[in-house]
Amino acid sequence: MKIGVTRSVLLSSAVLSLGLLGGCATTAEQPAAPAPTQNMAAQQGAAQAIASAKSAYADAQAKGYAWTTTPPLIAKAETAYKAGDYAKATDLADKAKAEADASANQYYLAMGTQNLEKLQGMKSGMSPAQLDQLKQADGLYHDSKGKALYDLTGQMLTEMKNAKRTSFTVTKGDTLWGIAGMPLVYGNPYEWPLIYKANAGKIKDPDMIHPGQDLTIDQGASQTAVDAAIYHAKHRGAWKLGQPTSSDLKYLKGGM
Repeated sequence: MKIGVTRSVLLSSAVLSLGLLGGCATTAEQPAAPAPTQNMAAQQGAAQAIASAKSAYADAQAKGYAWTTTPPLIAKAETAYKAGDYAKATDLADKAKAEADASANQYYLAMGTQNLEKLQGMKSGMSPAQLDQLKQADGLYHDSKGKALYDLTGQMLTEMKNAKRTSFTVTKGDTLWGIAGMPLVYGNPYEWPLIYKANAGKIKDPDMIHPGQDLTIDQGASQTAVDAAIYHAKHRGAWKLGQPTSSDLKYLKGGM
């Protein structure tokens, strides 16, 4: 009896072992879980994408050009991030940033266009190199490259401002009003009395200047002097060609 029981037990054990081995051989292999480092990289990438989108939106909002469709995209990206769908979060955040960048570009395009219009009025005083830059700026405008347009035109305006005239040779048809209004002189015709006062020894009547006269352009006038000049230009009163008015003489002496 003992021998039979033992053989039976051994046989049962062998059958069980074969069954287990057979089960292992037929069970499908499970895909390996993503490596922790890969998942962490995706999480960090999504977090960075969301932060970049928020920063770009804040910049556009500060300029007053933010789009209302951007915040919902950022909110969806954050929801996907919390749910662990980092690929979706990154995609949504990238779209939000693209929107914010596009809205900021609208701001730069608007500001750059204003600068370009000012520069167009200064063409007569530009060097060949500056005219080439102006042509380049015009190309940036047509290509809607706002930031590049804004940077280039801003730089050009600064250069032109620093290159304002300190002297002017009168040609036929010139007037103090017209000279003062030139962008490279004062850019405001009402400031003509500044030229009159700076050249009081050359100009007897501010309504009569002559071709060939070399006039000094005062670029260092204080704001008080500028205000006084504009006031005189607007309140000069009736004038007669060939002689200064009493208000002209009073202005030259320092009064308004």
